[in-house]
Amino acid sequence: MSRSRPYHHGQLKDSLIQALLTLAQDTPLAQISLREVAKKAGVSHAAPYHHFESKEAMIEAATIACLENLTLHLERAIGSLPEQASPLDRIKTLGKAYIQYALAHSTEYQFINRTDVCNFQSMSNSIRLVGDRAIHLLSQLVQEAQHTGTFRKDDPAIQALTLWSTVQGLANLLLQGFVPPEQTEHTIDQVMEVGLGRFASTDP
Repeated sequence: MSRSRPYHHGQLKDSLIQALLTLAQDTPLAQISLREVAKKAGVSHAAPYHHFESKEAMIEAATIACLENLTLHLERAIGSLPEQASPLDRIKTLGKAYIQYALAHSTEYQFINRTDVCNFQSMSNSIRLVGDRAIHLLSQLVQEAQHTGTFRKDDPAIQALTLWSTVQGLANLLLQGFVPPEQTEHTIDQVMEVGLGRFASTDP
């Protein structure tokens, strides 16, 4: 075999990250070695060092890639709405997009929700910066909903956290099979309505 052949047509980094994500579905990160990741990706045991100086560096890169994909998905969903869409419609769209991403990319979603991956107390600044983009997007929409009188003027951080908890909790329940597939769309719509209704302004 020629030594000059590019790994995975030049996609070595992505292949290694996907291999790590696959292994992490069934194995604690502490028990996964770079050699095992390389074997899963079908490359030499030295190949990971072309992009990552350590397993920790690979985990960080995988986390950032997953968060980037999620954030881009959310931003595109909001960007697809007409300019005149209300803050409420934007929040609904954001919540649905988050759940849809979790269902369509469950391996990535479950990876970034592991406590040994995205632990708020120990995550790196690089990971935090990417994660903050999605949080900022939700927070901004909540503030817009308050400004237009759609939401009560409660603590916007608490409102955002409650909405995030709602969609993440529902995403987890859907992934675990607690909702029949044929009821998925209806359930998402109903839960979003109830969740958003908690903050509806009662001002005339």
